[in-house]
Amino acid sequence: MPRKRALPVVAGHVRAVAAVFEAPAPRTVPLWLPRPAPRAHTVMSTDLRPADDKAGAEFGWTPTHADSADGLASLAVGVSRLAA
Repeated sequence: MPRKRALPVVAGHVRAVAAVFEAPAPRTVPLWLPRPAPRAHTVMSTDLRPADDKAGAEFGWTPTHADSADGLASLAVGVSRLAA
């Protein structure tokens, strides 16, 4: 069963992606708004992020960046090099 977390985790990441790639800030929707549509509410309120420790134990994976912000910055540098 997926872990449920507060919406700001996902919203914060989406805002960080927009900032790094100089895209317009995403619109936000209050979490109570999609309650009449149960599937939409579930999609918007469910955390589907994988666990680092589980990936390391099962696949021998280790993260290459300290956090998602560092990884996004590295990705933006790579994309800007391709665009140049």
